Amino acid sequence: KESNPNMTIEDVWAESVRGRSVPLGRMGESEEAGDVIAFLASERASYLTGIAINIDGGTSAVL
Repeated sequence: KESNPNMTIEDVWAESVRGRSVPLGRMGESEEAGDVIAFLASERASYLTGIAINIDGGTSAVL
């Protein structure tokens, strides 16, 4: 993951805390959501209807 030179120490700390609250232990990357979106927009997902897919690192499973 590329570092963001504009992030403050508070931003880094907040991201770390949020990541610890996710069962997978980290925040998701935008590319990971993009992969799901690309699949849903593809012909391979043509048989799916009315489904909700949580892209949340397992958070919804523990709520």
